[in-house]
Amino acid sequence: MLGVNIITKTGILVFSHGFTSSYYEDVDEELHAGIMTAILNAIRETQKESIISIRQREDYFFLLYEGVLTFGILPTSEEDPKLLEFLRKIVLKFELMYTKELHQDAILERKYFEEFRPIVKKMYSEMVEIDTKLLDKIMVIMKNSTFTNYIIYETEFFHPVFKAILEPNLNFHADRLTQVFRHIMDFGLRINQNFISGEFNFEEITMHTLKTPSHCIAIFNTNGQRERESIRKEINQLKRKIWELN
Repeated sequence: MLGVNIITKTGILVFSHGFTSSYYEDVDEELHAGIMTAILNAIRETQKESIISIRQREDYFFLLYEGVLTFGILPTSEEDPKLLEFLRKIVLKFELMYTKELHQDAILERKYFEEFRPIVKKMYSEMVEIDTKLLDKIMVIMKNSTFTNYIIYETEFFHPVFKAILEPNLNFHADRLTQVFRHIMDFGLRINQNFISGEFNFEEITMHTLKTPSHCIAIFNTNGQRERESIRKEINQLKRKIWELN
C-alpha cells in the first residue's frame, strides 16, 4: 500500500497522503485526479456495476471506492479486499467530517483538509498492528546472524516493518519477489494450509522465507549455489530461535 487520494466527483484532488517513503505527491497528481474522475464517471454511465480497481501495469493497481460525494483512490501493488475495506472506511470518515465543505460550490483547496491527515495515520496504525517488543527481539536475532539482505513483515496485511537491504540492486527484485510470496501465503489460507517456510531459486537470487504467528521474514541471497547448503542450516537455526519467541 502506497498512499490514498480523495477526489471530488468533479475531479478536484482534495486530500492526498502517503503511507511509505516511496510515494510522493507531485504536480501530476492534479492532472491524474481529473483523468481518473473522467474514467470513473464514464464507466458509471455505461454500466451498472461499480468498478473497484484499475490495473496500470502488472504489479501496480488503483483500488477505487465511490462515496456519495467523493472517489477514494488507493495505489497499491496488489488487489486485496482488506485494503479496499480500509479505503471504504477512509472515504466514509472523510465525507462525514467534511459534508458541509464538500457541498460548497467554492473551489476546495487541500489545505482545508490537513486535519484529516492524523486521522488517516491513526486508522492506518490501527489496521497494521505491530508487536514492537517481539519485533525488537526478532531484529536482535537477525542482526546477530550473517544475513544482510532481508525484510520483516507483519503477517495480517504483509506490511513491511523492517527492511535491511545492503545491496542496492536487490531493492527492486526484493519488492517483486515478496509480492509473489504474499500470493503464496494467500493461497495457503484459501486451502486451509498455513505457509511455514520456503526457498525460491532464481538465476542470481535465492529467497528464503519463514513465517511465524506474528511476522514473516524474507531473506535474500546472491552468493550462488555453493553456499546454499550452509545458508539452509542457518535458516533452520533462525526458525528455532524465532519460533521460541512466539
